Amino acid sequence: MKIKFELIIIVFMEDSKMLKMLKEKNPTKEYPQKVGAQWSEEEKEQLMKEFGEGVDLKTIASNHQRTAGSIIARRKTIAATMHKKDGLSVEEVMKKLNMTSAEVNAALNKKKVPKKSDKSMSATALIENLRKQMNEMKSTLDELSKQISKK
Repeated sequence: MKIKFELIIIVFMEDSKMLKMLKEKNPTKEYPQKVGAQWSEEEKEQLMKEFGEGVDLKTIASNHQRTAGSIIARRKTIAATMHKKDGLSVEEVMKKLNMTSAEVNAALNKKKVPKKSDKSMSATALIENLRKQMNEMKSTLDELSKQISKK
């Protein structure tokens, strides 16, 4: 008589604080399991692979049990890290993550806007900060316009 033993491992994932909050606010709505959860290094590698292969956003979000918005945000973070910390060129980042140059540049130029409650920034500094941001946006729009006119 043969006895077959199988080892079954069940991993229980605790809901993130964000997911718990969302479920409390709207208990009837379905949310992806990993809403608000930290990203693992393995997930980051899988994301990079999927982006490089051109997998569509909806499928990637489903694969990772996350929202499309979180996938887009993580892609921008990865792009900025690859360029700023890992030293990859914009072109290399574009190729690895299947992004346009405008998308990569937008990720690289992402600026933190001061909160309204931040009284430490003077009106002059705030205006200067806004001028810089407007110039960056104009440059990005000019680049997009050039790309469109080439097509």
